[in-house]
This record gives sequence, C-alpha cells and structure tokens, in this order.
Amino acid sequence: MNQDTDTETVHSDWNGLYRVGAVAALLMFVLTLVQSFIFITNPPPSTVIDYFTLFQKSQILGLLDLDLLLIVINILLTLIYLALYVALVRISKS
Repeated sequence: MNQDTDTETVHSDWNGLYRVGAVAALLMFVLTLVQSFIFITNPPPSTVIDYFTLFQKSQILGLLDLDLLLIVINILLTLIYLALYVALVRISKS
C-alpha cells in the first residue's frame, strides 16, 4: 500500500475529533470573553457575607462569580488536548 493513502485514511478517521477540538477551542474563546465581561461588570464579592447576598439576589450570577465558566472551560480544554495529541502524535512521539 501507498504510505500517502494510509496517512490520508488515518487523518480521515480522526476528522470528527479534530472538529470537536476546533469547536471546543472556539467555544472556550467565547466563554473566556463572556467571563471577562461578567467580571468587569460585576466584580466578585470580597467577603463571605457579600457572596451570600449575591446568591440571594441571583444564583446564576453567584455561580458565575465562583468561576462556573472556568470549570466549563477546563472541560473543553480536555477535548482540545485530546485533539492536539491525536494530531501531533504522528509527528513526534515525545
């Protein structure tokens, strides 16, 4: 078999993961912008009492100030790292 054909077949087998990694990277970028906007417009409280007050006012805003989006971004990073690993493992095993 031709090595170029084998390489193309291997690449096409992973196209779905490459797309998932690309979408995760774009979504991570958008969520980072959203999180930055939220922190600029509503800075996190400085005391525990302020957090309780914030949670009574808005549970969603309280969770966002407690880095809920950072948790989502870290989950997306695992997908990005997996796609990068598959893309780069053929170039260099290390």
